[in-house]
Amino acid sequence: MQQRTGSLDIPASDHVSTQYLKATLYWRAKALQDDSEIALFFGRLDYLPEAGPCGTRFYIGRRHVTDA
Repeated sequence: MQQRTGSLDIPASDHVSTQYLKATLYWRAKALQDDSEIALFFGRLDYLPEAGPCGTRFYIGRRHVTDA
């Protein structure tokens, strides 16, 4: 998420918009930095064999998920 945020293009039409978008992306990247005192996830789903492959496990995190 940090890499993607840092690599976003800033297609602003004027100087003020460009500076605003740069600042917004900077603060977003700072917010995505890991904090060793906060867990990366807060929940887990373990599916039973009837619901899918046995042992299927999903972690519910404090950030969005982009994996298919």
